[in-house]
Amino acid sequence: MKRRRRAKNGHDYSVLEPRQLLATTGLPQFDGDASIDTGLIVNADFDQNEVADATAERVLISDVPGWSQTAGASDTISLVGFNDSPRGTGFHLDAQADVLESISQDVAVVEDQLYTLAFDLLGRPVGDTADASTNDVRILWDGEQVGIFSGITDFWQTFTVTVRGTDAETSRLEIQEVDGVGNDGVGAMLDNLRLVPVSNQAVENGSFEDNESGTVSQDDVPGWSVSADEDERLADIQTGTASDGSQFVNLDRQSDNSDILFTDITTENGGIYFVSFDLRSESGVVGEDEEVRVRWNDEWVGTYRGNSDWQSFGFTVRADSDLTRLVFREPGGEFTGDGDGPLLDNVTITKVVPSLSVSVGDTTEFEFTENDGQLELGSGITAINSTVSDAITGFTVSLPASADSATEILRVDGLDSFVESEDGTLTFEADLNSDEFLTVLQTLTYENTSDNPVAGTRSIAIQVSSGSVTSPSANLTVNVTPVNDVPVITDIADGMASVDQLFNVQATATDAEDETITWSVTAAGSAILDGDVEPTIDSGGTISWTPAREGAAVFTVRATDATGDFSETQFSVTATEQTFLDTGNVIVNSGTDLPLFDSTAATDDAIGETLADFEAQTITGEAFNSIEPGVGRIYAVLAHWCPFCNDELPEIVEWLGDTDLGDDVEFVAAAVSVDPDDETYPPSQWFSDAGYDGTIIVDNTQAKLMDLLGTDRFPFLVGVDSSGEVVYRSQGLSTQAQFDAALAAVRS
Repeated sequence: MKRRRRAKNGHDYSVLEPRQLLATTGLPQFDGDASIDTGLIVNADFDQNEVADATAERVLISDVPGWSQTAGASDTISLVGFNDSPRGTGFHLDAQADVLESISQDVAVVEDQLYTLAFDLLGRPVGDTADASTNDVRILWDGEQVGIFSGITDFWQTFTVTVRGTDAETSRLEIQEVDGVGNDGVGAMLDNLRLVPVSNQAVENGSFEDNESGTVSQDDVPGWSVSADEDERLADIQTGTASDGSQFVNLDRQSDNSDILFTDITTENGGIYFVSFDLRSESGVVGEDEEVRVRWNDEWVGTYRGNSDWQSFGFTVRADSDLTRLVFREPGGEFTGDGDGPLLDNVTITKVVPSLSVSVGDTTEFEFTENDGQLELGSGITAINSTVSDAITGFTVSLPASADSATEILRVDGLDSFVESEDGTLTFEADLNSDEFLTVLQTLTYENTSDNPVAGTRSIAIQVSSGSVTSPSANLTVNVTPVNDVPVITDIADGMASVDQLFNVQATATDAEDETITWSVTAAGSAILDGDVEPTIDSGGTISWTPAREGAAVFTVRATDATGDFSETQFSVTATEQTFLDTGNVIVNSGTDLPLFDSTAATDDAIGETLADFEAQTITGEAFNSIEPGVGRIYAVLAHWCPFCNDELPEIVEWLGDTDLGDDVEFVAAAVSVDPDDETYPPSQWFSDAGYDGTIIVDNTQAKLMDLLGTDRFPFLVGVDSSGEVVYRSQGLSTQAQFDAALAAVRS
């Protein structure tokens, strides 16, 4: 059967990559657009510990973010600053002789998810006391060895290995020097780790098993093509100890020609891929004749050298088309066609699964005490790990639903536009790289402005997003501890009191914790001498004092909460001798007496009539007028010697204490029918002893007040609205309900 000849490819392989680039860029570098950061590994480039170029610094592993000491190994590592390392600071494995060096990190994984681990190695020059194996590095995944890798001394190389997530939430990555030949203080430099979730991408005949061995035509190597003259398109497929299966390809088959092997792969435009392949030296010696140079769609991505054992190498690239060409070639030059070229096997491609995660450090629990102000949380956020191809577009930081979004506030600095939404979620949208977003998130603060915050734990969830990809929540914990707030007392105005007359004033206070307040009061000054009655304050905050002499006194009021914390306020009272009237003048300006109240009548003829405009005197001699625009009044006619009035007055005091009259209603007691011979005389003392501190007017000797109000008996109640119209009258002892009815009528 005649074989179909493959079309000549349009790629140019005539120009070799310049050797002078190998010293600085022999490492397969990430293309800027193909950057996947460090994936799931925290401080994967060791750059969170700054070390000056060309210097080494021995540091405690506990001071290296993300990394931990392996049991039985040294508690320190050597970090080195490199001018030419991939990311500035590298890790020198086996920097101490006779001490096993090993570090580990627990990374979050998904069960059964495939991950590609990549890392860069640079071997150190080997002296007389050791061989090249002193640069070997052992990689373990969940305690199982997944490979031993050897760095070369000429330039950095990237190595890869594929691992799988376990059923646990985390898997442990360990990096060790190889004991035995190691421990001599010479070991390799390591840097630039990446661990990303991937999915397999088919590479046809990636292990060269789907064909016969020997020097065969490229048409007999499925999936692969050879760049040469049409009649010499041959590949050298060998049988032996392969990396995968039993066959591999020798990349130095032709004399005086550079062997070039390539395959075309179906890719997703814009997708990020890990390319991995295994190399081994034909001669067993690491040298320039074992070099392989790799291209991705005509772009040189790296130069690699095989070792005496099979090892996996790789690089990360972004596809810019739906079909991508992967090329392996020997370098050319003096070693072309010497038969000692590198052996190639197990070419695989994995597509990076777009994922995002936020890493938190060792400190994830923070303490907030009431009145602390803004609590810094940003130090708990250590990295944003991204395997997405696009920029990160936003983040959200959320309080739990139980939080009070009115008083619990999340903030970040340096942003002109962020949203503190009503549900306690802080959001921000922009196209930034992960480092820029990390800088913003590391300014995160929490504040609780409540006077009485709820004690307990707040779990603050942090997520980042890129388009449709959103990271799992990373959580920081804030423990909120309230402190007891002292009661706040309302200021009390200075007052005036009369000698031998009861003085009352109300103290009020608020307590943020709504605890029961205990009151106390003391007073000192010229109005209070030894032996005088001290002021008192009841459980409701009512201060009572009957001064025995003229003078001034400073009152100190203390409000104490249930925990014993207290606050105080002071005010002064001046006591003076006061002349009290038994009777006074009553002058009628207009109007007539109200009809005499008839308790047997079905209706009260006075209801609807207008109270006369009259002038009277208060018990202290001040003028009183029955007409005051905008103010209604309730009049209580009382005689100090009357048994029923003695029962009525305490009811009045109780009702007034429970009722807010406001500014539109005034309660007026009318002192009538004074008897100087009664034991309750004088009426001023009678009112004071009962605790009544409202307005008191006095009748004249002809009982004109009683006539004007339309009564010849007491106690008697009259309600007059703000226009002067009589709206309520009752005779005899009043109940609390009757007082309420009188007030309602006055306000109606």
